[in-house]
Amino acid sequence: MGKMHKLPFKSRTGNRATRPLQFIHSDVGGMVNPSRQGFRYWITFLDEHNRFLWVLFMKHKSEAQDTYNRWKADVQAYFQEEVGDISLSPNFVQFLRTDNGGEYTSKAFEAQLRKEGVLHKTTAADTPEQNGMAERVNQTLVNLTVAMLIESGLPKSFWVDAMQTAAYIICRSPAKGLKGKTPYQMLFGEQHKIDVSLFHPFGCPAYALIPKDQRQGKFAPKERKCIFLGYEYGKQAYRLMDVTTRRVFSSRHVQFNENGGPPAEFLNELGPEPVDNA
Repeated sequence: MGKMHKLPFKSRTGNRATRPLQFIHSDVGGMVNPSRQGFRYWITFLDEHNRFLWVLFMKHKSEAQDTYNRWKADVQAYFQEEVGDISLSPNFVQFLRTDNGGEYTSKAFEAQLRKEGVLHKTTAADTPEQNGMAERVNQTLVNLTVAMLIESGLPKSFWVDAMQTAAYIICRSPAKGLKGKTPYQMLFGEQHKIDVSLFHPFGCPAYALIPKDQRQGKFAPKERKCIFLGYEYGKQAYRLMDVTTRRVFSSRHVQFNENGGPPAEFLNELGPEPVDNA
């Protein structure tokens, strides 16, 4: 017998989705280093219609079904926040494309998808190309995450924060095949122009205004030194970590030092995992 080779894979062009959130591509990836929140895996949900990307995080791959349900709830809330007058059908997903991993093919997950009328399309064995759209966006997501971590100088345990920020930027950058528009505009409307002045280097020093009712007297500081960790979805606010307390919070009133990195004393004394209470 002659040598066997994998058959060439013909990539598909075009768009099968006729409306937003109809055809979703999903993929799971993992990091060797756990995040500061204890996560080891991420799961992406990509809307074929507009290339909008969501990324959520898991401690175990077995959480995929619960995370899918959490994503659906987040989408409902996010749509209501961004659009207001549009109500999504409870079963807005019609097709779900994934690989053949056990996290997607459990009996419970498959039963739920059938009950909701979702056609689950899985890849053939050893053929990741069939889920190419999700694979490609995952690679872009990882590359941007790693680049931001290296540039920021923050520890690897901040990879979740970097990845959330990377996804936020991807959704607000012009995408191939969208005629110069961003996924965000395609999903929520062209009137949503992206203000690039709101983008800041991940991990740069920032100074958040302390509300008057939280200041300790007239001569107390009016701002607190922070590290910029990204954006709060749907809140038009920045996500920050207080350098002194290491607590994570959100604020709209922030000044940035885009030419500086995390303070050396902050990195040297990081020690225990910071508290994420936002």
